[in-house]
Amino acid sequence: YSLNVFSLGWPFAPFLLALIISGWWCGFLSSSIIVFYGQRMQMLAWITGYVFSPFSAVFYPLKALPEWASPIAKALPMTYIFEGMREFYYTGNFSWSEYGMAMGLNFIYLIASITLFRILFEKSRDKGLARLE
Repeated sequence: YSLNVFSLGWPFAPFLLALIISGWWCGFLSSSIIVFYGQRMQMLAWITGYVFSPFSAVFYPLKALPEWASPIAKALPMTYIFEGMREFYYTGNFSWSEYGMAMGLNFIYLIASITLFRILFEKSRDKGLARLE
């Protein structure tokens, strides 16, 4: 992969921010499962990124996905991030619609994952945190 992302210039920065936020909600999602079920589910923290990556249009455009996978991809903010970066790379146009959709989905998923984390943390605390070892 000989693409230097820094050669894209400053328009790359908003997409980088969106990817960071995607990482946050993935992390909260993984952490909430680990907090509730314990260390035996720690493998989920490592698998989360790999589960989403085939549907995120990382290495290929969205239109290359099979028809059944397209709705899954359109539900992930990472798809819009990579599609927006791809459009900027090929045309030089910053896609505000792709970026807006990515940020909107990111904030929905971030709020949902933090809420899930709080709920599962409280349930775990009620059961006793010592059981997580």
